[in-house]
Amino acid sequence: MLQMPVSDVKRLRDTEAEVLLEDAIYDLTRRVRIEPDPHPTLDGIYEEVQAYVEVFGMPPAAIFVDNLMNIQATHDNEWTGLRDAMSALHSLARETESAVIALHHTSEQSSNPDAPGPMRSVMGKVNQLPEVILSVARDGDKFHVAAVKNRDGEADPNATNPTTVYCDAPTMSLFNSLQELELYRTKREWQ
Repeated sequence: MLQMPVSDVKRLRDTEAEVLLEDAIYDLTRRVRIEPDPHPTLDGIYEEVQAYVEVFGMPPAAIFVDNLMNIQATHDNEWTGLRDAMSALHSLARETESAVIALHHTSEQSSNPDAPGPMRSVMGKVNQLPEVILSVARDGDKFHVAAVKNRDGEADPNATNPTTVYCDAPTMSLFNSLQELELYRTKREWQ
């Protein structure tokens, strides 16, 4: 499959010009829906999912929320609003059987910004409902991931033993080893 920088995919998605792309990229960009509202409501998210079901006949495989704090709260209390949003997203995941993945921030308590934060650093204490919470940190080409909560498996709540993979940030591609990343970059240069 053709790997393109995310900036190119966004540009192609946003252009009105007819652009011939490889079938896989065309199909992907046709099925991916991005809500342009930077501060969606929970009702708006539900409506987007219903529209997707109407067009494709089934719920999306995954729903990404970037980020939890951008969802318009129905409360004046920020933390109550975050907990309500998590509850609604949890219900949405159960109703649609979609993977609902929400980006959320941790507090800046860590002495090492290049390491994932522990579960206690999740802002707003919204860690009760998610099945899995991954804490991540990028350190150059290294991308560290700690499963600080894992309801059905092993967890690392203090993020003391993260898994490290390697990333090509422009294409958002992950690799198991530095050698795989370097090989990928070499191939991309020759394209």
